[in-house]
Amino acid sequence: GRFAVVLAKYATIKIQAHVRGMQAKARFLHAFLSVLLIQQAWRAALVRKRYAHALHSIVRVQSLVRRRQARTSAALRRSAIVKVQSHIRRSLEERRYVTKLVVTVAVQAMIRAFVERRRFLRVKKG
Repeated sequence: GRFAVVLAKYATIKIQAHVRGMQAKARFLHAFLSVLLIQQAWRAALVRKRYAHALHSIVRVQSLVRRRQARTSAALRRSAIVKVQSHIRRSLEERRYVTKLVVTVAVQAMIRAFVERRRFLRVKKG
């Protein structure tokens, strides 16, 4: 009688405690998995943000490097062009000078010849 009722009540309480424990454990596990899912999503968002920032920084550095390379290349080409132009101008100026020198010497020779002819003719008449 009475022992069976007490035993049934005790067994019922034990079963209820066990079921409530399992339910609490299931709720905790669900909450824990939800927290893990939120953390995972948050960390993934942070990683994507860091990756985007790193990618932007890399692209910016590449842009600066390419700009510097382009400027250096342009400066070298400009320097080479100026050097070639300088050599051409020097060569042209040298030709002009030689031409003027040849013409000057020819004019001087003609003037000396003219002066000598006049002197010769004076001496001959003389």
